[in-house]
Amino acid sequence: MIWIGVDPGATGAMAFLFGNSRRRNVFDAFCPKMYDLLDAIRDSGLPAFGLVEEYIPIRNVITACKLAHNAGVLFGLLDMSRVQVSTVKVGEWRAMFGIAIPAGSKLSPKQRQTTLKKMALKKARELFPTLAHRLDKEGNDGRAEALLIAYYARETYKGQLEENK
Repeated sequence: MIWIGVDPGATGAMAFLFGNSRRRNVFDAFCPKMYDLLDAIRDSGLPAFGLVEEYIPIRNVITACKLAHNAGVLFGLLDMSRVQVSTVKVGEWRAMFGIAIPAGSKLSPKQRQTTLKKMALKKARELFPTLAHRLDKEGNDGRAEALLIAYYARETYKGQLEENK
């Protein structure tokens, strides 16, 4: 089974975990290598499951439209590649990794978001040390989140999908 995690954000990415092996990769959303790998998955006929992070409605209408657009396009690409696909709420996958701001925190919304992104980067570097070079900048938070979503998909859905075969 190929497990795919998708972060549709502004610095979005798509991550691929190949079964339980150490083989994995992550690409920025809409880069040519991502399309090539999706084509290869479709052509191989191997089973694949993807999770796309649901975007959170926000006050900035332009940003909300971009996030919804990206999520829809990436969801469609997975579907066209014959990948079984679903969505996940941000709080669900973050909970698995303990990525949360303590209750009562006095951080501004921007500070909260920055802190959560840094926590995701740190956790992804711990879980995927061979990809640390692809997670070496703060702007790589989309890659980190995509990897964590793929990991969440594998750990959460593995038994369910095997039972349905």
